Amino acid sequence: MNQVQNSVTLIGNLGKDPVKKGSKQNSVTSFSLATNESYNNKDGEKINVPQWHRCVAFGKKADTPVQYGKKGRKLTQQGQSKYDS
Repeated sequence: MNQVQNSVTLIGNLGKDPVKKGSKQNSVTSFSLATNESYNNKDGEKINVPQWHRCVAFGKKADTPVQYGKKGRKLTQQGQSKYDS
């Protein structure tokens, strides 16, 4: 049986400065990332539609968004996709 991988790479702009909480060993960083989908409508106008992603990084990976990210900056994030209901 084939194993299905849950791997996501997002490249977008930060909506706010990342927020880090917790201790050094148990840190959690949350941030919002905007990606854009663009297409041409029937009149030939280019339409940009933002998609917002709420991201959470844990442990050692929680340091990177805080260290390099500020509102508006482009950021690449790799990880797994999990959805809350």
